[in-house]
Amino acid sequence: MILLVTAAESASDIAARLQRAIGGTVSVAQDFRETIAQLRQARFELVVLDPSVIEAEPYELSTMYAVQADAASLEINLAITSMDRLVAQVQNALRRRERDAAALRTAVVNFLRGELNESLSTILLETGLLSEMPGLPPGAPEKLASVQGAAQRILSLLEGDDME
Repeated sequence: MILLVTAAESASDIAARLQRAIGGTVSVAQDFRETIAQLRQARFELVVLDPSVIEAEPYELSTMYAVQADAASLEINLAITSMDRLVAQVQNALRRRERDAAALRTAVVNFLRGELNESLSTILLETGLLSEMPGLPPGAPEKLASVQGAAQRILSLLEGDDME
């Protein structure tokens, strides 16, 4: 979903044409008050900002950025931009946002995988050392072996499974 922020009289026409061209929903906000309200109510992939709105309300820009969550921003002067160029810029911004999101997901998965590997390796090492200690209470070696087996199975899953 895209939010088009412009005070242009042709805003609804631009939004309708953009919606047809990209095949997605395009909402319109005429000022930052409407923009912030819509950003709080719905999740947008992209906010297209006409500089005329920024110039009219420069102090509201930081508030908009604070509530826009993970939506990308594209500043483009609609008064001098052709529809073809607008569509191309929007498509590029959406692709860039998707690439960035995919890279972030990969980084998070790799980080979590590393953390889990480290924790499970520690569990395996500690339970292995503990199981070799003399004088363990009855049943403790079996419980330690059970914990080691579970940790080993999880490690095997992490190494063999693509979590992405």
